[in-house]
Amino acid sequence: MAFQDDSSRAYWLSVMLLLVAVSTLFLVDGSSQEMRVRVIPTSGGDAVLVQTPEGRAVLMDTGSDASILRDLGTTLPEWQRSLAAVVLTSPGIAAEGGLPDVLGRYRVPTLLRTPSLGAQTREDAITAAANAQGTKTLPAYRGDRLALAKGAVLDVLWPPQTPNDMKPPHSALVVRLSYGRTSFIFWGSLDERTRSYVERILPPYGAIMLSSSTPTGTYVSDGTRIWKE
Repeated sequence: MAFQDDSSRAYWLSVMLLLVAVSTLFLVDGSSQEMRVRVIPTSGGDAVLVQTPEGRAVLMDTGSDASILRDLGTTLPEWQRSLAAVVLTSPGIAAEGGLPDVLGRYRVPTLLRTPSLGAQTREDAITAAANAQGTKTLPAYRGDRLALAKGAVLDVLWPPQTPNDMKPPHSALVVRLSYGRTSFIFWGSLDERTRSYVERILPPYGAIMLSSSTPTGTYVSDGTRIWKE
């Protein structure tokens, strides 16, 4: 189920993130000031796991199949069975193929996704898995913001909301993750022409760019600098 009204989408974002924050409040030691961004080598796809200083986790894309669960299981604490949100940057199998498996293992209150849909059978599986646990599905547009606490914020930079939905090659998400004075930009699978246009209109954020060609590994930010482990 998608919420097209801006106020409704903003309301559900606030409610879902508040519930996750309360649920993890007594379990996480918030002494660490480092945010971790792990580029995950999944089979046949891409995925990025963001972990905030408080231990909240956001998954950007899921890869093509259930192999994402192996990496989540070894990266997240053993007790953690929830993700603050999942963000799908593209409607293809490489971005969303593993989502039903993720929803079957982890509680995910909020799913932010590109407005374009993928193959019908895959979308049906995603809808069924989301409905089974009450995940709120929200199409993401430029100007949407997801606050992750302690200065960590996700901003959607692309696509704009238009009267008619844009085709998949033009509507993949471009998302900026900011933490203190550092930032990352995640590129969905935009076609070359659209990406060139988006690069021209985006301000020079000085962010680290993450895409399907980014070397796997973990990037760490303390709010002032970024380094790779």
